[in-house]
Amino acid sequence: MHGHDLHSERNFYGIVRVTEAAGPIHKLHLGATEQGNELIPEHRPLVNNFPEMGSRDFRAKTRVGVIGLGAGVLAWYAQPHQDWTYYEINPIVDRIARNRDFFTYLHECRARRLEVVLGDGRMRIQEALPYHYDLIVLDAFAGANIPVHLLTKQAFDLYLSRLARDGMVAVNIASAYLDLKPVLAGLARHAGLACRFRSDEHSAWVVLARREEDLGELVNDPRWQLLPEAMNNPVWTDDFTNIFGILK
Repeated sequence: MHGHDLHSERNFYGIVRVTEAAGPIHKLHLGATEQGNELIPEHRPLVNNFPEMGSRDFRAKTRVGVIGLGAGVLAWYAQPHQDWTYYEINPIVDRIARNRDFFTYLHECRARRLEVVLGDGRMRIQEALPYHYDLIVLDAFAGANIPVHLLTKQAFDLYLSRLARDGMVAVNIASAYLDLKPVLAGLARHAGLACRFRSDEHSAWVVLARREEDLGELVNDPRWQLLPEAMNNPVWTDDFTNIFGILK
């Protein structure tokens, strides 16, 4: 059950709703897909959305770029020495995430600097300086209608051009509808990237870097596994994607 509605709006990107469930818990929904939540008394996520965001390797990152704002949940993990830039295509989502009556993550974020850039994340991240980000997070794939242009060879070439030499790309692949592991495995193979996968009851992530050593402690953590081989899976490009091939 979603609970009762606190707010609802519609635009070109669909219906955006905020609901309140027992707890109380505020939840952000884009269409039928939940895109973030906040346990209101504690002002924290209901579950640990990114198990390693608080680890030493991720806390050491200074410049963080996130494609996909949602309720702003990941900002809860930000550190005081970090600069965070969110990229969000839907202005309604941005407005709701900033409304402290619904969510407090952006208002209470501990980052030294936090900015939300409106527009298509792949287009707007081009404006960043080369090798600028220590960590790029792709957090836009929760629903069934995913922005496939964020998961192509050309997109990853762009991310790598904006990623520090020892930086990491973290991809949230916790989708109820799609298995994105083969897509990420193919992209990693094509670009020669080291990568690891972790899944638990509440989250599923793939983390990629140019070298094994850039993955830090994840390499020796048995909870982070190698992705299955993807030799027979064509690499997604701007001219070729295959959603039907990754349906669960």
